[in-house]
Amino acid sequence: METMKLRDLFTSKKPTLSFEVFPPKTDQGITNLLAHLKKLEKFSPDFISVTYGAGGGTQERSLDVLDKVFEQFKGAVVAHFTCIGQDKKTIKKFITRIEKMGIGNILALRGDIPKNNASFDFSKNEFKYTNELVEFIRRETDLSIGVAGYPEGHITAESKEIDWDNLKKKIDAGADFVITQLFFNNDDYFRFREAMVKRGINVPLIPGVLPVPSRDSLDKIIDLSGATPSNELLNICRKYMKSEEDFKKASIEYTKRQVANLLNSDVPGIHYYILNRSEMISEVLSSG
Repeated sequence: METMKLRDLFTSKKPTLSFEVFPPKTDQGITNLLAHLKKLEKFSPDFISVTYGAGGGTQERSLDVLDKVFEQFKGAVVAHFTCIGQDKKTIKKFITRIEKMGIGNILALRGDIPKNNASFDFSKNEFKYTNELVEFIRRETDLSIGVAGYPEGHITAESKEIDWDNLKKKIDAGADFVITQLFFNNDDYFRFREAMVKRGINVPLIPGVLPVPSRDSLDKIIDLSGATPSNELLNICRKYMKSEEDFKKASIEYTKRQVANLLNSDVPGIHYYILNRSEMISEVLSSG
């Protein structure tokens, strides 16, 4: 099968549909994930991205999931890669492996400080910034390279403007497309897009959307991502405090409205964070 590069896809199709999954910790989890992706095939996604576990067996688990998803899914697959704690030899080995698997796309990320190593010294990292990783991948391969963008600014950034300047550096280094962090206020994405256009950026800025499955999960999502819940979403939380099922239905309708507004505003695609499940996303993508 011919390797599909996203940079070619974005020039030929708009808008795109894509899903993001993460590597399950068990073999049964992988089996379950593939079953959920099978149920989503009817929506004809253009690509699936697989997040990355840095180091040791977790990296092997990521590669195993990538291989199985790529084998089952006949569209493009995007391999995430974080460079934190990795040397050039290890990075080159990972890149070579995914190329041999037939995967033509990578999402280049710096990665977060390891949870068990709060004193991690970035100055000793082979690449201190994502743009350096992008430069290396561009120089060493013909992979289509994506990077992450943050409509509200990265949670650790000094300001949105500084974060967006750093995103421009990643794109100038050779990135072909951007997938954004999840957001709940579309105005945040529109301001972000306008700011990047003013910086001379014209690569696809694909909005990332997450249908919230429960009120409890919303708290965790906000804590991890720093995303700001909209007033409408907060009202849904208050209205359906006593019914998780009613909350889920309202959340699905909220996501449908969010996506419709984005698609009516000329976005290059929608990237869904599906939490390795098919039920909610099937409801979101179903008409009616």
